[in-house]
Amino acid sequence: MNAPVRIDRQALVIALIVGIAYLVLGSAWPLAIGAGALVYCLKVALDLPMWRRARRQSAPAPLPGTPEALWVERGERAVISIQQLRRSARSEAIAQRCASIAAQADTSLTALRQLAHQGGVVSAVGRPGEIDELRNAEQDLRAQVARATGPLRLELERTIASIAARRQAAERLDAARRELHRRMEGTALGLEEVVARLAEIVALTDAGGRFAPTDDLVSELDSLAIALAETEDLADHEPIAITAPQNEGR
Repeated sequence: MNAPVRIDRQALVIALIVGIAYLVLGSAWPLAIGAGALVYCLKVALDLPMWRRARRQSAPAPLPGTPEALWVERGERAVISIQQLRRSARSEAIAQRCASIAAQADTSLTALRQLAHQGGVVSAVGRPGEIDELRNAEQDLRAQVARATGPLRLELERTIASIAARRQAAERLDAARRELHRRMEGTALGLEEVVARLAEIVALTDAGGRFAPTDDLVSELDSLAIALAETEDLADHEPIAITAPQNEGR
C-alpha cells in the first residue's frame, strides 16, 4: 500500500502568505495562485534529504577507506533511514516527532563530519609507529649517555631532550586522534540506536493503520529527541587542539 501524501504545513503557510501578498498588491488571482504554488514546490524541494545534506556539508569529506570516512558513512546511512521512517509514519503525532528527530539527526551528522575532518587532519600529521621509534631511540641514547663523558655526554643529553619533546608531542597528538575517534564512534552509534528504536515505534503504529500511537510511544519519541541532543553535545564538546603539539618538537 502506498504511503499517504503529506502536506508540508510550513511550506503551505508560506505559499499562502505569498499568494495573499500578490493579491493585496493588485496581481490577478491566477498569478497569485501560481506564485504561491511555486513557493510551495520550492520549499518542499529544498527540504528533500539530498539538498538538506548538501546545505549542511560544512566540512570536506574524509579520505575514502579511513576510519573517519567509515564513521561518516554510517552516520549518513542512519540519517537517511530516519528520513525514510519519518515519511512512512501514518500517525500525525508520530510524524511530527519523527520530523523533529530527523532535524536533530541532520545536526548531529554535521557535527560528525566536522569531527571527521579534524580527525583526518590529526591522522595526517601523525605517522604510524612514530612513538615507538622515538621511545626506542630515546632508550638507546640514555644507555649511551651513561657511558659517555665530557662534550659527548652534553651532546647526547641535548639530543635526548629533543627526542623526548618530539615523543611527548606525538603522544599528545595520538591521544587527540583517539579522542576524536571515540567521539565519532559515539555519535554514529547514537544515530544508529535511534534508527533501531524509531523503526520499532513506527512499525507499532503503522500495522495497517490499526494501531494508534499511545502516550508511552509518543513520550519515547520525545526521549529519542533528547538522546539525539545529547549525542550532538558529545560531538560538539570542546575542540581538541591539534596544532600546539606540532610546534613543541622543533
